[in-house]
Amino acid sequence: MEKASHWGALAGLVLMVVLPAGCTATGTRFPGIPPTEPEEPLIIVYRPDQFVCCGIYANLYLDGQKKAPLKNAGYVLLHVTPGEHGIEIKGGTSSLGTLNASFEPVAPVFATVDVGRGEVRFLRFWFTLSRIAPGMMTPVSRDVALKELESLRLSE
Repeated sequence: MEKASHWGALAGLVLMVVLPAGCTATGTRFPGIPPTEPEEPLIIVYRPDQFVCCGIYANLYLDGQKKAPLKNAGYVLLHVTPGEHGIEIKGGTSSLGTLNASFEPVAPVFATVDVGRGEVRFLRFWFTLSRIAPGMMTPVSRDVALKELESLRLSE
């Protein structure tokens, strides 16, 4: 009987390590703010490495168009035109494929970002365990964002 519980614990440990691996960003490490055209604004959306929902990623939309998955410990660069833009994170995918409705985020997370010529804006996203607010997206200062982005990888 004791042997069976050891195997169950081992299987649980393996699942905790293997399942999140498929949903962690694996692209290039953040190299710093990339050079852009002098007038071109840039929005950087990132998701710090966290254990909560680490095996799940959602998709990032810019002005209603799907741009990229936003995986755990990942970032996405959005080269935009000056003006107001809608950033939305919605859907739910795990390393096992699309999640059923009971596990998908209840509602999309949306933010409006107004950027001027040559500006860089940073948004941090993270999942929560709440069904009322399954995810949060907040603007972050340049100093804080650059520190948090150091260990993140491009989300592809």
